[in-house]
Amino acid sequence: MKKAVLALCTAAVCAASAAPVLAAGQDPMTAPVQISMQGEASIETFTSHGIRTSIFVGTDLENIELAAKTGTDRIELYTEPYATLYPVNREEAIAPFISAAGLAKNLGLGVNAGHDLSLENLAYFHQNIPGLDEVSIGHALISDALYYGLKETIRLYKECLVY
Repeated sequence: MKKAVLALCTAAVCAASAAPVLAAGQDPMTAPVQISMQGEASIETFTSHGIRTSIFVGTDLENIELAAKTGTDRIELYTEPYATLYPVNREEAIAPFISAAGLAKNLGLGVNAGHDLSLENLAYFHQNIPGLDEVSIGHALISDALYYGLKETIRLYKECLVY
């Protein structure tokens, strides 16, 4: 039985480990990353104290390679593009995430995912991303809890993560 961790996120705390360099109108989640020595020092500071680190990235493969160079333990894939396209074409929606997660695993990184994952799209995402370590779900989980109750909602989400 394969399981991923379900993380309830109510707030995010980020240590800047890479700064995007944006051209006019460029999406910050697909922009090339410029790794700074300050960022590398931050990752090292955390890991030297046994603190797991993760860098939030899109599916741009170059960004994942650059994230690996910082020494981070994991990446967290920004899944809003997946969630948006999923109702229209789930195979097309998942394709860049399969590639991104595969590269991350080949580089020795753990893979987390989060943003707009829901009961509607989580199981398919999990089934298609081998080795998914953790998902961050906040808004959808709490919204669903208004209808199903928190205990039942958590059970439903956990069900999406077992196959």
